[in-house]
Amino acid sequence: MQGLTAFLDRHGFAGSSCRPIRNDWSARKFYRVVRHNGDTAILIAYPDDPDIYIPPGHSFEDVVTMTPLMVRASLPVPEILAQDDGARLILVQDFGKKTIHDDFQNYQQSIDLAVKIFKTPCHDWPLIPYRDGHVYQAVDRFMRYTLNSAD
Repeated sequence: MQGLTAFLDRHGFAGSSCRPIRNDWSARKFYRVVRHNGDTAILIAYPDDPDIYIPPGHSFEDVVTMTPLMVRASLPVPEILAQDDGARLILVQDFGKKTIHDDFQNYQQSIDLAVKIFKTPCHDWPLIPYRDGHVYQAVDRFMRYTLNSAD
């Protein structure tokens, strides 16, 4: 936690509270950071070991590469407020308790967003390598979790 505190101190969140929030089945850890004035951000801490499973497109490198491109294209993603490449920490804008599912409740908005994504010029965007092993690792984790929790 000491490294997280130092990172937050360097980026304007000194003295803020930092509460863990649920993760997404990956080894990343998520924290909601709350300043004394109530402003919030989300801190994402990535594991040091590159062999630990992170869903494709969600690795530290993929996020810091693709997020600025998506923000410039006005796609609804949280902006990166700060990052530390060595410590593998990213501080992003907090969308609150809203989830991507909330954005897709309205069918027409979903269609509009899909069209916007489709029309976004991305010919100069870097390709994120697809690593087939990730699919098998995710299925394996799901099966082990499901079968073990059924006992």
